[in-house]
Amino acid sequence: MALIKCPECGNEISDKAMNCPKCGCPISTTNNVNVTFMTPQKQESAQDEKVIIINNQEKSNGCATSGFVFAILGLLLGWIPVVGWTIWFIGLVLCIIGLFKTPRGLAIVGFIITFIDYFIIMAIVGGIASVLSTF
Repeated sequence: MALIKCPECGNEISDKAMNCPKCGCPISTTNNVNVTFMTPQKQESAQDEKVIIINNQEKSNGCATSGFVFAILGLLLGWIPVVGWTIWFIGLVLCIIGLFKTPRGLAIVGFIITFIDYFIIMAIVGGIASVLSTF
């Protein structure tokens, strides 16, 4: 772990810190050239300090996004036997997997769309069955 000096108070802080924990000054690693590496003695004293890191990265849920896309494709192509039904099933599975990860928004919407598509598929299967029963 590398340490840099705060430009305001001179406190040694982690090179990954966004703000100085002592004075709150925003840290820009491009402006700081004084980088020191922690020795075992510095690491022992650093264990007593409390560092709070706020990570505001947007997370994404790949399974939920894929499930949502497949649910929409299943809704559009559900009238095609086997192909549309396979796409619908893949969308359902991906949405169920996406429900166990965060964020869940697209997984929930995709799951609802797969239920709407399920009723459409059942109507198509029922129509095909009634046509075949007349022969």
